[in-house]
Amino acid sequence: MARSLPTQEPAALRYYDEDRDYQPGVQRAIGTRQVGRELMVDLPATMNASGARQLANDSANRARWQHETVLWRTSEIDPRLFPGTIVRIPDAPGYWLLRSWEWLDRGIELELERLAPGLTTARISDPGEPLPPSDLVIPDTRLAAIEVPADGNANPAASLIFAVVSAENNAWRGAALFAVQGTAMVDLGTSGSQRAIIGTLFEPLPPSRALLFEPEAKAVIELVADDIALTETSIDGLAAGANRLLVGSEVIQFVRAAPLGNRRWELSGLLRGRGGTEHSAAQGHPAQTLAVLLDDSLVALDQELVPPLPTTRIAAIGRGDSEAVLAPLVNPGLSRRPPCPVHPRQRIDPDQSRHFSWTRRARGQWRWDNAVEVPLVEERELYQIGYGPTAAPHVTWTRSEPQLSLTQPEIASLRDTHGNADLWVMQVGTFDRSPALLLALI
Repeated sequence: MARSLPTQEPAALRYYDEDRDYQPGVQRAIGTRQVGRELMVDLPATMNASGARQLANDSANRARWQHETVLWRTSEIDPRLFPGTIVRIPDAPGYWLLRSWEWLDRGIELELERLAPGLTTARISDPGEPLPPSDLVIPDTRLAAIEVPADGNANPAASLIFAVVSAENNAWRGAALFAVQGTAMVDLGTSGSQRAIIGTLFEPLPPSRALLFEPEAKAVIELVADDIALTETSIDGLAAGANRLLVGSEVIQFVRAAPLGNRRWELSGLLRGRGGTEHSAAQGHPAQTLAVLLDDSLVALDQELVPPLPTTRIAAIGRGDSEAVLAPLVNPGLSRRPPCPVHPRQRIDPDQSRHFSWTRRARGQWRWDNAVEVPLVEERELYQIGYGPTAAPHVTWTRSEPQLSLTQPEIASLRDTHGNADLWVMQVGTFDRSPALLLALI
């Protein structure tokens, strides 16, 4: 008896499943998977899952036994023995196939190959769940271009500009994106088939001081599609950055999301003014304000082709669009604008001199770390302090530290010359100035 080198067993069978609308299916043979790439048999036939499983098992079973052979010598000539005959060997189990015979000087040599034993029971298999294509009308592309607050992981000199591309149903398979430059359109690539979660405020969102978590605050938004859903999170999830929603120029986070029907969702448990956008939270937002979930479905755009300017526009063309869809850039310059300083303080000396101070913040620093100083991010630390209207102040000072001192004669001179007015401070960044922080009314 001899064994030849074992051949690779066919581990699976690919076929067309009649129970899955004739889609391709795969059934694997029983037994332990071998290391390495499996051998797949492609059978251009239609059958059910159980029949394909039986064929896969039979094919693998034959492959396991076909490499066992025997050279049997006999001195008798039997006319019933010819190639293809099935025989048995004394003191050996199973059946053997006569492959060939040869007449030698010492007898007749028979080449026998062991036949695979039959499988006792048929295996029942599941065809799986069919995935028929959606029979939907290809919808129009919904497009928005946004700039978001800085992220601490990104280059502080780069603008974070994204294309928000979505549609009403999943028959939409993506769109080509372009930057509009005059009468020309520059290719920006494709959006991919993942739809962004985009909508508008269904009801006005009232102003907020954006200082603490507001468990009872609510916002109602209307999404562009029925099959897009929002998820809930916890306070720990908010701290980790979950459920960030850009509403106009404000970033909010929400804990709970409840569907109201007709594409409307009620968001509750709000954390307002995130990422240094509390000045926008203080103004509130009217109905129909753009709302975008900030997740990985957004398409990042190159600021060299899509600059952070109010005149910037992008375009998208999908299979269901009869013409290009245009969108202006929302919040240009937001990602490179320093956040407003916070915590204004005033100390009055016995001689009526006043000392003003404040706390600096930095772009992209969403968390307050107590153990370390907030990184500067900008090229240098610089502040502009003004007396009077922020657009056209009567007097300005420039400081490199977060403090300003005014003596009583200086304060009296300001009042006599310009009257009572606001004293405010802005941080001067590398690319822009922050919103103003009110220090005092003098």
